[in-house]
Amino acid sequence: MNEMNKKELIDLFMGKYAAFSNGKQATPIDIGEDAELKAMFYKELVGLPLARVNAYWSRLKFSGRAKPPIVEQAIDDVQLRLQEDESAVAYVYESSVTNEMKVVYRFD
Repeated sequence: MNEMNKKELIDLFMGKYAAFSNGKQATPIDIGEDAELKAMFYKELVGLPLARVNAYWSRLKFSGRAKPPIVEQAIDDVQLRLQEDESAVAYVYESSVTNEMKVVYRFD
């Protein structure tokens, strides 16, 4: 996947779809260690505070309708996952992007 739009990201990170628009499996990755980054990402993505996003996922997990993103605890783990798994999609600070990563979306 070379590029994604905001709706596609919302669909992946909020559990509506588990595949890219080309049909290939997608694996959304959340970061566990950096709550500030996670909160900023979801606020920008869906306009909700992290507490509401967590409540949303609690309901979906309980109902069995969707699986939440995989959680990697540290940015180093996220970077490694992105390098090893072509289905992985994650959010990182601009300063954490490496040459091995492909940026598919940037917030304004």
